[in-house]
Amino acid sequence: MSMLKKNLSAGPGTVSEALGIHYSHSGLSLLGNKIWIEDNGIILKKKEIIVSKRIGVDYAGEDAQLPYRFVIDPSALDR
Repeated sequence: MSMLKKNLSAGPGTVSEALGIHYSHSGLSLLGNKIWIEDNGIILKKKEIIVSKRIGVDYAGEDAQLPYRFVIDPSALDR
């Protein structure tokens, strides 16, 4: 089994890296056959999702405080 980087999906760039999405995929439909959203039936409880403000976007003013960061609580992965 290969080791994953701890913060591989900590932000938009690393999420893209984790999913193998490249800038050349820009504009592709998420309903197509190259990149798609798939439902694997994973159900999380609301308390298992950590919500926090955006990071690294101080230039966005008050929008930088919006709760647009979502992380699965690591304890939820142990079940």
